[in-house]
Amino acid sequence: MNLDFFRPTERLSSQARFYDRRPEYPAEVIAILRRDRDLEPRHVAADVGAGTGKLTKLFLENGNRVFALEPNAENRAHVREDEATRPNGKLT
Repeated sequence: MNLDFFRPTERLSSQARFYDRRPEYPAEVIAILRRDRDLEPRHVAADVGAGTGKLTKLFLENGNRVFALEPNAENRAHVREDEATRPNGKLT
């Protein structure tokens, strides 16, 4: 399958500023993961297709080390802003 059709590194470039304006994920996401999946700050999280990093931010605030995977440079720039302020952040 040729993935060039999806253009993951450019398709949403002009939309990054709009994605960043979307509502945040509710903090309850982390509470649910703690309760149902025993999430602890020592666990490493992966946010695949991280977009502007809204879920990444929740994991970082929980104390998790996070690998945020985002092919689009404009979206990745938003994640990097959060990564710079938190020692657990690791953007790939």
